Amino acid sequence: MLKHRALDLAAGSMQRKYPLEAMSTNLNGFHMYADDMGRQVEATHFCIHLQHDLHQCVIFDRNAPDARLIGIEYIISEERFRALPEDGQASDEMIRARDDRLGISTSGKRENRADIPMPEVAPGANAWESGRSVQTRIEERDFSR
Repeated sequence: MLKHRALDLAAGSMQRKYPLEAMSTNLNGFHMYADDMGRQVEATHFCIHLQHDLHQCVIFDRNAPDARLIGIEYIISEERFRALPEDGQASDEMIRARDDRLGISTSGKRENRADIPMPEVAPGANAWESGRSVQTRIEERDFSR
């Protein structure tokens, strides 16, 4: 344990952690479980203030050295929220900027792939559309031999 702490201390003095250093906001609140709105958990947020109406946060179950990461969250203004498109997740402007930066054409790729049949979306894949979520669980299991 002491060896790991020494390595962490040495790495911390030589390697900057710019995203972590930029997390200047600490919020404490309560979140409900995605699949059970009656269950709540205390949530400690560490946030980066990216723009006047946009915060990006990592969420832990408590503010302690052994805290578990329980989520990622974006906090946006109502104005920004209302400006989001109804269907899809990426704006046309963002797609154009990415295409220009990488020298690709999303519309050209779509045309080239037009003959590929669209697969059926797996149940639960787009939880944001249905209000349902898939959860993972960590459990200890015996090895099969």
